[in-house]
This record gives sequence, C-alpha cells and structure tokens, in this order.
Amino acid sequence: MKLTNKVLQKTFDRLNEQYFSNTLKRPLVIMFDCLAEDEEEGLCDSDGIRIDHSLKEHHDFMILVMMHEMIHWKLRDWEQDGEDHGPRFQQEKYRLWNLGAYEGLL
Repeated sequence: MKLTNKVLQKTFDRLNEQYFSNTLKRPLVIMFDCLAEDEEEGLCDSDGIRIDHSLKEHHDFMILVMMHEMIHWKLRDWEQDGEDHGPRFQQEKYRLWNLGAYEGLL
C-alpha cells in the first residue's frame, strides 16, 4: 500500500490521541517530502513534520519515524542545539515504549 499525505496526517492524529492524549497541537505541515541525506528519514522544524518520500511504501517504518518526529514536536520548545536526543527525548521515548507504542513495529 502506497501512503499519501492524507494517510500521514491521519497517522499523526491517531498517534496523538493514542499516545499523547491529544496534547500535541497539529503542525501546519505534515507531509512526505524529498529530504536531504543528512536529515535521514524525518524532519521536525517550526512548520511541522516531514517524512522522507522513500517511506511511502514502508508503513511500519513510517510509523516509527512519525513517533520519533512527534517527540521532537512535543519537545520543540525545550530542545537546544546539540541536545535534540538528550534526556527529555529519551524519557519520552521510554514512555512510549512502556505504553506499547512500538509493539508489532520492531
């Protein structure tokens, strides 16, 4: 199944409800994009979340990347240069793990 931007946006909404209690404000931009090689599979910036277009055919991996970027979106006001995967990020990742967010994906 090839994924679309609409599916990506619905995925954000579902994960937000399921694992973030709908506390995340929906970004203006949630889309597949052709990302630069150094941005890897996902990017979270002030406008929103972009997932590399190569994941359109990899549903489970797209969900993993979306959750990763949603953590960045949640912590965007706390992150500083060089600390984007620091203790707060790790704590949030483990919170999702304990909720079972990664079951069936890894």
